[in-house]
Amino acid sequence: MIKVPWNPTAEEIRAWAFSDESWPDQDWDLAVNDGKNDSLLIELACDSKCPNQVFFLHSIYFMVGDAIHRDAPNERIIELKEMIAAINGEVPAEVQQWRIEAIKLLSNPSAFEYHYWCGHMFLNSKSEQIAAADRD
Repeated sequence: MIKVPWNPTAEEIRAWAFSDESWPDQDWDLAVNDGKNDSLLIELACDSKCPNQVFFLHSIYFMVGDAIHRDAPNERIIELKEMIAAINGEVPAEVQQWRIEAIKLLSNPSAFEYHYWCGHMFLNSKSEQIAAADRD
């Protein structure tokens, strides 16, 4: 399905999103977060019909967290802020929560918590997610 897992096209990401295939690579969340697919990741995180919606929710947390963790150039931070601010309309509660948290984090990078932002999908429970968010 995906020719080069570390350089997926938007079409390949979308096809995978609506498949029952396992991750094409153990670091698939890293591979899709290349800066070229930001809008697509948000779109798929918002799509309640997407079988891999949870993965894409994790991916948008990772998108912001990785930018802070890697001390991304100011241009990338501005790009993320503008993209997040442009999200309008009705979005799922989880994406709205991400939006609020992302705006706060991008304005206050010292609040970064690695496991919450870069391992969001792997937090075991809602209470663990809330505890991690409270630390931010």
